[in-house]
Amino acid sequence: MTVSVLMSLAAILSFNFFFLPPVGTFTVADPQNWVALLAFLVTSTVGSRLSSRIRQEADMANRRRREIEHLYTFSQKLLGEGNVIQLMNAIPTHIVDSFETGAASLFLADKQNTTALVRHAAVGRRATPAGLRARRAYVDAARGFCYGPVRLGMKSIGSFGISGAPLTRQTLEAVGTLLGIAIERTRAVEQLSRTEADRQSERLKSALLDSITHNSPHAAHLN
Repeated sequence: MTVSVLMSLAAILSFNFFFLPPVGTFTVADPQNWVALLAFLVTSTVGSRLSSRIRQEADMANRRRREIEHLYTFSQKLLGEGNVIQLMNAIPTHIVDSFETGAASLFLADKQNTTALVRHAAVGRRATPAGLRARRAYVDAARGFCYGPVRLGMKSIGSFGISGAPLTRQTLEAVGTLLGIAIERTRAVEQLSRTEADRQSERLKSALLDSITHNSPHAAHLN
């Protein structure tokens, strides 16, 4: 705003000096020229403010677009992990790589809240333990950290912290939701794999028992 006003005043002085009689001086001889100068000042000031606002909105739109692209990259990385332990270990690294941050930390408490799983990745300052227990997304601009909860529906199952690249609250909420979905999905896939393995084991046992049952009478007959 200050720069816009200063540039507008400089433009008015130049217009007065070069175009309004007496030319070559800053004197305004005709009172009507004051109206022209005032209109010129208002127009240039409003135009400068509108131009500044448009630039700010364009910068914000570009930032949101980059964050959406980072979210997509992050979601693709989460789908590549095979089990829960690998996923837990890889999440901070995926955050650092996808959002180009300095460091990232993950905090997950167990169901009884007696132990906690904490993972860190990359260099730089790590998030504080108190911040890692965040129940809502917020940005600690003074310390260069931002935190967000890991949510599964409306339930918070943990939290994460990022340093070096402050994100918007909307992006932090989206990251937390993606983490919750990825963790639950991986657990479900593991449970399904174990269930399928148990089912195959039961089928194998049944096949072996059937084989033994059919072979036993045949062996007795031969005797």
